[in-house]
Amino acid sequence: AFAANGANLIVEHVIDLPAWRTELTALLKPFPTIRVGLHCPLHELERRETQRGDRPIGSARRDFEAVHHDMDYDLELDGLLPPETNAQFIIEAWRARNHPSLRGRYPC
Repeated sequence: AFAANGANLIVEHVIDLPAWRTELTALLKPFPTIRVGLHCPLHELERRETQRGDRPIGSARRDFEAVHHDMDYDLELDGLLPPETNAQFIIEAWRARNHPSLRGRYPC
């Protein structure tokens, strides 16, 4: 509803199930989008999981095994970079979205 009324959105979710990927693709089809894959080493994900304390231990490992499987991204980023750096990459990609492939322009 927000997007249909002209709002710009950032939709963040761990897409770990094919059905969720299919549903999300259908929901967002009418809107311009950039699919961003944020990659991070397992040891860092597990460290963050423990530090946060609000996730069941082991969920990072479980998601790590499934989250990028069969995904096709417009932009792939390194989760070890500062959030501000990755945000800038996303802004640049959004501004350049009408250009041919964005791939290979960003780290990861």
